[in-house]
Amino acid sequence: DDPAAREHFLDRLATDVDRVSRLTRALLTLARMEAIGEGEADVVSVDLAIDEARAALETPEGVELRTEVAHELVARADPVLLRQVLIGLLTNAFKHTAAPGAVTLRAYPEGEEQLVIEVEDTGTGIRAEEQDRVFERFYRGSGSLEREGFGLGLAIAKRMVDVMGGDISVESEEGRGSTFSIRLRAASPSPTP
Repeated sequence: DDPAAREHFLDRLATDVDRVSRLTRALLTLARMEAIGEGEADVVSVDLAIDEARAALETPEGVELRTEVAHELVARADPVLLRQVLIGLLTNAFKHTAAPGAVTLRAYPEGEEQLVIEVEDTGTGIRAEEQDRVFERFYRGSGSLEREGFGLGLAIAKRMVDVMGGDISVESEEGRGSTFSIRLRAASPSPTP
């Protein structure tokens, strides 16, 4: 009957329901990726995927978002999966980069058969002994114990990149930031009708 206690209880319940809902969605996404396996890839404009990912997120105050994208890059990938991977990597970079800081999104060809998309931040970085584990399901680094999350985001990103026939990796130095790199097969641009 206490209105203040009832409001506190309902707020806590709403928070817990939201958290379970996010966990369920993440697990369902991961299960879908496992069921799909590696499949056919489309010809995807990397410029367009990057523009869509940038438009889907708001850059935090005090963090500069820089882009260094070679023109007319085209990948063999899935446009929806690529966009989701980029949104996830940018979200993590923003979360771990305090103001004043910068997040750089770059894309460039690597030889004639591959291209690289990188998300680099000036954030907290990842300890050397944890870098091999960041793509494991439910793994949360020692610096993230106070943060929200389930340790599924990078596992899902890795599976999405695997489905597209690519590779994802990380290089990081604790206290100096991280660079997540996605390598995809390059494609020739489709002729415009």
